[in-house]
Amino acid sequence: AGQKPVPAASTGAVAAWANSRGWRCAPSADGSAVAVDSLVRGHKWLLEVGTSTRRYIHGTELRARAELGLQEDLRVLVVSNTLKNALEEKAFAAYTDTLRTSMDSSMPEEMRWLMMYDEVPVEGLGDQFLACFSIHGSDEVSAAQWVDAALARALVSAMPPRAEDAPPFLMMLLRGKLYLRMPCDPGDTAMLQVASGLFLQACESALDHLPRADGQ
Repeated sequence: AGQKPVPAASTGAVAAWANSRGWRCAPSADGSAVAVDSLVRGHKWLLEVGTSTRRYIHGTELRARAELGLQEDLRVLVVSNTLKNALEEKAFAAYTDTLRTSMDSSMPEEMRWLMMYDEVPVEGLGDQFLACFSIHGSDEVSAAQWVDAALARALVSAMPPRAEDAPPFLMMLLRGKLYLRMPCDPGDTAMLQVASGLFLQACESALDHLPRADGQ
């Protein structure tokens, strides 16, 4: 079955917001998303608002990807604790289901990540960050270099005041790219502005502090 198309009113709201920023905007080929793209320090990024492609995000999803050219062995995930807890419950259920022979085909990649990598401690990010988010990854150094105090503050400010009200949210550094997923109301341009600003700040922090694939 095909994805549901994004309502025209929502498409118009996203397009007007993108155009106000000078970013290109166009519907996806199947009409299930509105795609916005531009560059950050010469690197391509794409933000889509459309029908959710993940079961843990209901309704409309904002997903973004930036090709940052980072070392491909860097693996860091920032996840809201509300989503982490929900994914870990599902993962545990899958592990204990003796009838299931393989999890890989049915589980999203980020769920496998949570099982593969332990939570890594990062100092100095504040109690509110720790109440709202967890960081998982292959090493503590990369996580601490990327999620600095400024990015931590931006992450916290993008969430509701109470940590338990935080929506499903995750950012991943993987294969030299940065990914983001979160729920989205396409007509809420203030939220689009916050989400895109957060994503681009995360891109900048990664480009500032993490090793590049080309060794630069």
